[in-house]
Amino acid sequence: MAEIERKKDSWDKIAAATPLFLGLAVTFVGILFTNAYNARQLQLNQITALRNLQPLLTSDKPEEREFGYASFAALGYEGMAIRIIKMKQDESGRQVLVQLTKGGSKENQARAHDAIKTLDETPLSDPYAGDNSSLLLEMTMAISDIAHVEQNYPTYLEVLTGPNSMSRENAKNNLAELKSEYFVAAGRAAVLVQSMCFRMKIRPPQPQPSILSNKNLDRSKVDVGRISVVRRYLDELVTRFRASNPA
Repeated sequence: MAEIERKKDSWDKIAAATPLFLGLAVTFVGILFTNAYNARQLQLNQITALRNLQPLLTSDKPEEREFGYASFAALGYEGMAIRIIKMKQDESGRQVLVQLTKGGSKENQARAHDAIKTLDETPLSDPYAGDNSSLLLEMTMAISDIAHVEQNYPTYLEVLTGPNSMSRENAKNNLAELKSEYFVAAGRAAVLVQSMCFRMKIRPPQPQPSILSNKNLDRSKVDVGRISVVRRYLDELVTRFRASNPA
């Protein structure tokens, strides 16, 4: 009789625990399904983003191609970005390669170094599709943007050391915007320098600012002295280009 009672108690415990086990199993399966769905949705979103970015890689504007390469890398497709830059020998992707040599997997770092070496060994090219007048106009606009940064950077730096905390915060934001404007303009100018030198059948005059050769570029190093050097270099190149191409 006692044996029967013990068996009954065991079955009662199993029966009582069954809903709990079922609930845990359902929850576990639900978590697996949710994770799988989220992973799939993330993958679909990435594919959509890559598809939307694809036109940038064939854009005539170097800054758009650079943004496209950087976006591919940011989405986790560093290897693809490196392969495309190397295959196209696209100088506008150099800054992306430089960043990839400093982070990510060892394999991608090595690939980025190799792609930079390919760019260094590539003969001068003419990446700008427009005529000389358009080329001069584009360069003039780039120089104007750099001159704007050169003129305003010291003002915000001075405010940054002032006593007013609100003014310092505004100055900090303005300096960040000026930095971005400077690097975009200099990146555009770097490509235009290639075209100007190609059309004049010369190598870029030396010493060439590193931001224009895209070598050893450090985006953290921005000061008025460097900006002035870049602006003067471009002014002199434009003067030389006008003299050799009066039309």
